[in-house]
Amino acid sequence: MRTLILIINGILTDPRKDNAWTDNAEPWLETMIEGHVAVFRYEYNATPLLRRWGQSRRADRIAAIIERYQLNGYRVILIGHSNGCDLIARVLKTAQVDQAHLISPATDESEMDVGIKAGNVGLVCIYGSANDVALKYGARASRILSLGLLGYGSLGLRGPAYAAEHVGVVEDHSDDSRGHSDWLKPEENLHQTLRLIARNAGLKVKL
Repeated sequence: MRTLILIINGILTDPRKDNAWTDNAEPWLETMIEGHVAVFRYEYNATPLLRRWGQSRRADRIAAIIERYQLNGYRVILIGHSNGCDLIARVLKTAQVDQAHLISPATDESEMDVGIKAGNVGLVCIYGSANDVALKYGARASRILSLGLLGYGSLGLRGPAYAAEHVGVVEDHSDDSRGHSDWLKPEENLHQTLRLIARNAGLKVKL
């Protein structure tokens, strides 16, 4: 079966530049994974304070892309980083996909719960860290400012506990030695992370 791997960046990424992790991940995934694999980079630019504005529109766009590929016989695997995982959580409320791989997920458990409880995803893998300073700071800022629209989720800090609540669907592959972007930078880390994701996804990687 043909596979679509849809990758989604976090905040503070300029789609006009060609050095984001998504730019480096696309050729690796297309050349290193065996079988018929298509890679789609959903890229956008958002700031920390304004990330919530436009989330629904972005999620709708991603859902439409997924539907287009599924209608043409593709199974879908989502990979997101940080705010990209919040977009994935929103997408899973209405769209069905095979897998979701969440790197340093900046979303809330309650957001992810909706899609999981609806049976809209077969497997969720979390690649987080209890020492993710960015998520710790974001969660603290949200509490202090009490701004619902700011809404920094911190699922990436609690991967093991969340997996224990959803046995059989959620797997935790967290590494407390990692920071918020260490899974993706430098490029050697990115390739290691992609190999780990591919293995967890049941995809065969070339030597």
